[in-house]
Amino acid sequence: MKLTGYILIALTVFTFVSCSEKSDVQQLKSAFYMMDNDSVDDAEMIITLYSDTKMSDECRALYNLAKTRLLYLQDKEIKSDSLINFSIEYYKNSDKDKQFLAEAYYYKGVIRDLLGHPDEAVVYLKEAEIIATSIEDVTLTHKIYEMLCSLFLETDANHLTREYTHKNLELSKKAKNYNWYLFAAYQIGSYYKKVGAKDSAQYYFDSMKPYVNTIKTAEEKSAALLILGGCVAEQNYDLAEDYLKQSIAIKPNSQAYISLAVISYSIKNDIEKAQEYIAESYKYAKDARDSLWVTEKLLEIKKESGEYKEACDLYEKLAELEARVNSSEREKNIVRVQAQYNVLAKEREFQTTMQRVTLVIVIVVVVIIILLFYNHIKMMKMKERQLKDQLLLEVYNGKIKDLETTESATSLQVQNLREKVTQLRQKQGERLSEGKKLYELILNGGNIVSWTKQDYNNFLDYYTLLDMPFMVHMEKDYDNLSTRSMVYLILCNLGKTEDEIKNIFGISGSAIRSIKSRTKSRLINQNHEEE
Repeated sequence: MKLTGYILIALTVFTFVSCSEKSDVQQLKSAFYMMDNDSVDDAEMIITLYSDTKMSDECRALYNLAKTRLLYLQDKEIKSDSLINFSIEYYKNSDKDKQFLAEAYYYKGVIRDLLGHPDEAVVYLKEAEIIATSIEDVTLTHKIYEMLCSLFLETDANHLTREYTHKNLELSKKAKNYNWYLFAAYQIGSYYKKVGAKDSAQYYFDSMKPYVNTIKTAEEKSAALLILGGCVAEQNYDLAEDYLKQSIAIKPNSQAYISLAVISYSIKNDIEKAQEYIAESYKYAKDARDSLWVTEKLLEIKKESGEYKEACDLYEKLAELEARVNSSEREKNIVRVQAQYNVLAKEREFQTTMQRVTLVIVIVVVVIIILLFYNHIKMMKMKERQLKDQLLLEVYNGKIKDLETTESATSLQVQNLREKVTQLRQKQGERLSEGKKLYELILNGGNIVSWTKQDYNNFLDYYTLLDMPFMVHMEKDYDNLSTRSMVYLILCNLGKTEDEIKNIFGISGSAIRSIKSRTKSRLINQNHEEE
């Protein structure tokens, strides 16, 4: 029983110590899930909570990877690869989380490319590719292929560009991800155009359009056509214009109008048409930031067309829009800080609650152990007193016999000893009398629901007089039976059925079967019992 208590306490303390760390790991992993589902702002809230927090190596590796990925998705400047280096070293020495190791290598490659070291970037991306393909992580493998394709295309590694653009296209088909396919086809088309295979390039550019029709929702299809127009703009302006107009036809949007304006004044030198597109773009600007971007494009057009007075007027509008954007950003930052505080407050409240619950559990477990230990000591002392009384009884009887045969003995000595014997027998008699009453209660259909520990002992003492061999059998052939189990075996020995025993104990049949199972497990020689 003591061992069980210590184990419970150890488990409780371990849970308390590890709970916070596990919670941190799960929180950081949830940030990855959010980034996977384009909820970058929500992921940033979680990641920011850990910026100044002391963490374990596991949490630190996960945080560094999440932070690097966040900065990349937000298109923010990454000046060093120190964060990701820690993640790589941790996951290299860990037998688990191979996915995170592959992703860490991926971002290491991305950063080396951003810092102007494309050759080193390829090395780390290849490391990422080996791991990602071995664990069959299709999404990560696609990201790696796409990045390698871009690198090989930029560095004129034509043989590798052709190999990886086709690998990326096949992976996109296998995954049945048409958004992946669109960009993969664009990369292949760009490669063939670069090496002078114009027909092959046009084939892949043309192959992109049917896949847009596989996109189900109008909003996503409009967005895909917008992206498609941007992808092919440098290679085929007419095709890009067609895609952008299709995007607007499905759902008008500011970005598509801006792209059309750029094509009109930069490529076709149609300033008037560009200004018409700019005017339409204003209508669909979602916020001050969109309006600022549109105004900047309009300013470029005005300057190129020589309309300097209108250009000067736009500077005032730009200043106003920049102030609105900055105000909006400050408001967003305040809201974000408040939201982060709310999340942190809830996290701390949860940890405080868990600490209190853990403390209560520990106290309850300790109290239970103390009570069990106290009862055990109490029973041991009771048995010790009974054995001592029995021993004294035998000693006094022996002394009385010796004194009666001795001439020097006085009647007073004998009388004192006989009084002590009488007192001891009276105490035994009281116990046996109580035991007899309890025994008869059982025989007459009574139950033992309200029995105390003393009642159980009195009953067993009395039954020892009735069937000493059976009591010896329980003592000898069973390993440390509880008083409850001994009463169960006595009832079985008295020929009581399971239903009768169930009524005597006042418990369910399943509880009786549990007592039976535990009692049988204490039998030292089960083969002997079966015989």
